[in-house]
Amino acid sequence: MDLKGAIKSNTFKKGLKFFSAIVLLAAVFAAGVAVGLEKARYSYSWGENYYKNFAARRPGPPVPPGIPLDRDYLNAHGSTGQIIKIEGNIITVKNNDGTEKNILASSQTTFRQGRQNISLNDLKINENIVAIGSPDSQGEINASLIRVMDPSYAPANPN
Repeated sequence: MDLKGAIKSNTFKKGLKFFSAIVLLAAVFAAGVAVGLEKARYSYSWGENYYKNFAARRPGPPVPPGIPLDRDYLNAHGSTGQIIKIEGNIITVKNNDGTEKNILASSQTTFRQGRQNISLNDLKINENIVAIGSPDSQGEINASLIRVMDPSYAPANPN
């Protein structure tokens, strides 16, 4: 049999289909590994920064059921505190236990004071704000909402 005949044979076509399927499966597997590695990198980075950035309860013995934890844990999807620094779109707030957090504002962030819409430029140092958003791998909060609290607002001291 000559080369043209071998290429046109059913055995060659089936072999080519099998080889193509193996290559496709290997590519899908490699893509899955790449996605898994990226998720692992993100989780590791997020975990490394969790206690530092979210001021959560420090590792230690488990707390027995029935003991309120609201003063030891902080919602990782937001922050409340006094603005101590504004650099570009990064707002640094200090909460009542002295923990500083970075809030990242974007064009998608909504700024409110009372019932009024405001902008990033309207924020001032020493104002109390509440920021709600999602954490990134560095423990900073990508804000979807930043609300300036009434000046008479003073967060409760947990101590």
